[in-house]
Order: sequence, then structure tokens, then C-alpha cells
Amino acid sequence: MKIHMLGTGHGDPTPERFNTAALLETGSRFYLLDAGAPAAVLIRKNLPMSRLRAVFITHMHEDHFDGLAGILKFQLKYAPENGTTEVWLPEKRAGKLFRTLLSAAHLPIDAMPGKLLWKTIRPGFFFDDGFLRMEAIPTRHMHIPEGHFPSYAFLICAEGRKVLYTGDLAKDFSDFPLARASEADSCICELTHIRLDSALPVFGSLPLKKLIFSHVGNDWHGAEAEKHFAEKTKALPYETVLAHDGDIYEF
Repeated sequence: MKIHMLGTGHGDPTPERFNTAALLETGSRFYLLDAGAPAAVLIRKNLPMSRLRAVFITHMHEDHFDGLAGILKFQLKYAPENGTTEVWLPEKRAGKLFRTLLSAAHLPIDAMPGKLLWKTIRPGFFFDDGFLRMEAIPTRHMHIPEGHFPSYAFLICAEGRKVLYTGDLAKDFSDFPLARASEADSCICELTHIRLDSALPVFGSLPLKKLIFSHVGNDWHGAEAEKHFAEKTKALPYETVLAHDGDIYEF
């Protein structure tokens, strides 16, 4: 199993990092984890889009889905006739919004039934195609003044490995899925909303093989910040890295 880090930044693109998007590769199939603007980079990398089986969006913030329309347009235009891409969204209404957007762009979405299958994520194991199994764990990132909306972390199971992908978390880190992290081989955790100092004792208790920080906030951009990050995390009993756009990790 490989994960290509297409974008590793937070909500505002910076000279160092684009918005969040990652491509999971297993069994010659591709799966997109969040789809910020750099999701289109996978086309530039000349990765066969016909292998894209599903897209999973952790929550409905623009920096996690604003590259999705371009990916879906590409699938409608160029994927094989019998190709199907499942689009897993955290809110049912989001599927209608994307269908409307694609129709407004005069794409023949209604004339191509079966090309895109719109699905709604639910807590627990919600996806299993024989190559990849996904569990959604609710988080509180979208508990905002306007209301409480779904947001998820994912437990990714493939090739005998388990990787926890946190999505975005609450600022107090209280919704970090500790139980699932304890059974995972590796973890990809966001580093914009959480405070690293408060989280380090939790991470230090986990039996991980690798910890990767993505969705990296401004405090951790630049050479000096990365030195500071390395100093703070050096006591963790496993490999800990700060992800950059274009990194590829094997599990």
C-alpha cells in the first residue's frame, strides 16, 4: 500500500504547501482521500485515472473538496465506458450539490448513468471492495456555531496493514480516535488545529511504526520550524515525519 501526498497544507494554500489531498494505491487501484485543489496533480503525474475506484471526503470544508469537480469531470470524459467511481461524501446533500455543479458545467452527467455513484458516509465500516476496507470514526471538527455537521477520521485497512487518517480534529484533540490509533500500524494526523505539545503524550503511548503529520499549519512551515518540529518529536518511539507535497509513503 502506498499513499501519495498530493497536498499537505491547511485551508489557505501557501508557497510551500497546497490544500489537503492524498492518493491511496493498493492492488493496482487508486482511492482519493480528500480532494483539495491539488487533487488534479494526480493527472499531471500521469497516474491512470481509470484506476480511480473511489473518493472519500472527510468533511465539507472547501479545502478538502475544491478539487473534486475537476476529478469527476475527468472521470466523466475519459474513464472507460464500464468504469465506475464511487464518491463518498459526509453529508447527503453534498451529492446533490456536486451533481448540480457538474450539470451547470454542461457535462453529460445524466446521460452517463453508472459513471459516478454518489454515496453517503456513515459511522463504522462503510466500504469494502475486496482490496480496501474503510471505517469512518466521527470527529467534532464540524461542531461549529452554525450547527453540528458530520466529519470523520478513517481507519484504512489494506494489504494486512491499518492506517489511521484523522481528517481535521477539534482544537482540544479530545476527538482523536485513540482506540483505533492503538490498533493501527501508522497514523496520518493533521497539524493545524491541534496543539502538538498537548498531543505528544498521547502519541507517545501508541504502538505505531510511523506517524506522519499532514494538513500542516503555518507554525510548522519553513526550515526553522521543521528543526523545531524534529526537536519536539525526537523522543517519540517510532519514525515521525512532517509531510510535504509530493511525498510518497509505503506501508
